[in-house]
Amino acid sequence: MGRNVRIAVSTVVVVGAIAAVLLLAGGSPKAVGKSFDVGTYNPAAYAHQYVAIEGNLMANGVQWDPKHSELRFQLVGNNGGSPMTVVYHGSKPDNFYQGVIVDAKGSYDPQQNVFEADTLQTKCPSKYQVDTHTMGN
Repeated sequence: MGRNVRIAVSTVVVVGAIAAVLLLAGGSPKAVGKSFDVGTYNPAAYAHQYVAIEGNLMANGVQWDPKHSELRFQLVGNNGGSPMTVVYHGSKPDNFYQGVIVDAKGSYDPQQNVFEADTLQTKCPSKYQVDTHTMGN
């Protein structure tokens, strides 16, 4: 086999292997269409569309089912408003307690009246507040 043929075959094998890995890994991540604060999100207008929402966790609405890895909770917007029920299938974050800020990506299911999240990220509000006592010192 000539050198050019070996290079061509090697290139096809490498490209094929990369394509197989991407397909087995689920392909590329979903692109978020829009991002909303839960208080301003209109679920009916964006039903079944992949979006990102952010809100404050309401501790009294957290339900964790470890047997089915289902986390059901409620978020409320930064300026209040009606709480939104979110369902997530996966591991429960360690810092999932009242007052934490939750970013969820997924889509709203109008039949179930829930936001079905496929990714969650939590943020501790105290990490994002300015400490006025140490400013200027």
